[in-house]
Amino acid sequence: MTSSRLDFHMGEAFCRVASDYPTVLDVILEQVQNAIDANAKTITVVLSRKTRHIAIRDDGDGVSKKTFEEALQRVCLSGKEAGKLGRFGIGLISPLDKCREFTFISYPRTGASSYLEWKFVTRDIRAQSHEPTIPLRERSDLIFINKKNQKGPKGKSTVMWRTEVNIIGYSADKMISRITSIDALASAILERFGTAMRRNKVVLNLKFIDENGSIENREGVRAKRFTGHPLKEVTITEPDVGRVTFRMYLATKTTKGQVGKVLVGEEDNDYRFGFSLLARSANKLLSDDVASAMTSGVFEGEIVGESVTLHSTRKAFERDDAFVGFCAAVETWYEKYGSAHLEAANEASKDARYQELGLESLRQIEEMLRDPAFSDLRSVLDSFKLGNVGSGHTPRKKVTGIQNERALSTHGLNAQESGQNAHTNGEPSEDRPEHRPYTVTGPRGKQRMLVKRDSVGLQFSYIAMDGSDRLWELDDQQGVLHFNVNHPTWVICDVSDRKVKQLQETVAVHALLIKAMPDELEETLRYSLDEMLRPILCLYHGSAAFNLRRRSAKTV
Repeated sequence: MTSSRLDFHMGEAFCRVASDYPTVLDVILEQVQNAIDANAKTITVVLSRKTRHIAIRDDGDGVSKKTFEEALQRVCLSGKEAGKLGRFGIGLISPLDKCREFTFISYPRTGASSYLEWKFVTRDIRAQSHEPTIPLRERSDLIFINKKNQKGPKGKSTVMWRTEVNIIGYSADKMISRITSIDALASAILERFGTAMRRNKVVLNLKFIDENGSIENREGVRAKRFTGHPLKEVTITEPDVGRVTFRMYLATKTTKGQVGKVLVGEEDNDYRFGFSLLARSANKLLSDDVASAMTSGVFEGEIVGESVTLHSTRKAFERDDAFVGFCAAVETWYEKYGSAHLEAANEASKDARYQELGLESLRQIEEMLRDPAFSDLRSVLDSFKLGNVGSGHTPRKKVTGIQNERALSTHGLNAQESGQNAHTNGEPSEDRPEHRPYTVTGPRGKQRMLVKRDSVGLQFSYIAMDGSDRLWELDDQQGVLHFNVNHPTWVICDVSDRKVKQLQETVAVHALLIKAMPDELEETLRYSLDEMLRPILCLYHGSAAFNLRRRSAKTV
């Protein structure tokens, strides 16, 4: 029996192995990870688009010549403890093929007399078919200090880092080198290593130089804890994966809405990656509803599994039975807990949107009713029996009750209406003659007092009129125009803010017109106007004569 010899081009193979880290961002993240593994307290990343140079520095334990050379000989084998962030042995050569060259400079805490520098030149390594070698030299010109103003011996350059990776001439390919901003870089680092950074109290410093030489800095960046409303921690056990623990929060609302991120990882490893990456690799193991919910921004937090295994790319789990069990646990958590929270959050978001759109429409109605030509419509408001006032307003007539829902005024009469503290500068509450409030119910604001025959105005309210085929109802006691958000016409218009505003402004005019007519004509007029509503809205949305956007496009 004979055998055939297996061989390969080692230099080319190393470059192929490095492709497990396909982008410059992946390379930076790997070096940050190694710095955290080395017990760094401060990590600095300097990225220059102008010179295509990146430097990653840390004040960790450093690396000895023996340790580094052992790592070089164990590429694709782990040299780290299971609990460490990196354990695949590829990160050391990850910059290869994405830069012209890179250097690794380090000075261990013990057992070394000077810094050592290894130089990796992509072209040279690729040309070596067997046992590639990496040039090594001493950097006796460098000396480590731990205080900013500390001076070293003459002729020495003082540095406050023990390890530096210099990536020189990184790829000009826009996809490989794509890092959109300094904030995007910070966000990527914090997403993946936030848990370990909090635990080890790591501080991140970033410097970003654009193509024109403009500099941005982010100093003292720390990983923050989740700031949303905490949900009950839940552990679900699945046979194939063991424990899957959910430490989840309802994300805090920001000016951009809810932008929470859910992270996933192994139970005994601090490394995390985004749920969106998990969803991509799940391939029908997760339902569309669950994938959408967990990446909606409503939730934030982390999900960790006992037996899942991180893939070498660090962007997914290994696709095995444990991964299937992990996905099953996520489905169970969403069905039992998450779906109810998401539904409540979506309802609150929808109510806030309606309230804002209502305020915009009511400002238009208010402006219209100031015109003397519409005095008949304005006089309809005087027919309402109860008005409403906010806090800080002393009504002239007797208060008869309090509205059930919160409301905001188009003018925001005082800070308390928006849930803030009013500042009256010691002045007493005042009466406001001819007060005619235009208000919208919703999640913001305060409950308003009901006043008999005083401060009458118009209020928008949004409710689901189950069992009713009417789009709207006008309460002529309190002057509240209720919109039926379940009505087919409302649902059709609810696809855009503009259509909702067109609908509710048209309905408001119709309701006031009907109320201005004799009572015996009310039902006939209502039927006629309601029948006209659908074709009118069709023209609003589709005809260039009514539609400003279509008209503008046609003119251009």
